[in-house]
Amino acid sequence: MNNLRISVMMALLALVLSAGCDGQWGLKGDSRTSQPQGDLVLMPEPNAPIGDVPVPIYFKLDESRSRNYAAGNARYVDHVYRGSGNKYEVRDFYFVEMERYGWVCMGDRATGGVLTLHFDKGTERCAIVISDRYDLFRPTEIHLEMWTTGRLPSPPTETP
Repeated sequence: MNNLRISVMMALLALVLSAGCDGQWGLKGDSRTSQPQGDLVLMPEPNAPIGDVPVPIYFKLDESRSRNYAAGNARYVDHVYRGSGNKYEVRDFYFVEMERYGWVCMGDRATGGVLTLHFDKGTERCAIVISDRYDLFRPTEIHLEMWTTGRLPSPPTETP
């Protein structure tokens, strides 16, 4: 009788363990590998600190390392965000989302494991640097720097 119980329990355990593998052992049948590559995984944070620059959800502003200034028609933003997310997924997020916010990608590069993206919109420029921080809970850092360029609109030419 004990052998029958053990056999039934082992059969149930095998059934439970194989249910997540689509009947196959190992990663070959894993649904994660059958997903099309390039899908946007991250979504924009609904309450990002800068209204026209998206931030991936679950990335938090590091206030001790961030600053921003505004005067007249000019603004300067120097923010650091930390969160979880693969740096390549974060890069793909910015390629898609910045365009939705009216930014145009002017270039990108990868050097020494650090990804840098450059965007322009009107009289403003934005540089986004994405890097690993080797932190267990927030392994990815986004350094976002945005500034108004010297291309300010000309004042009216009317004479008094």
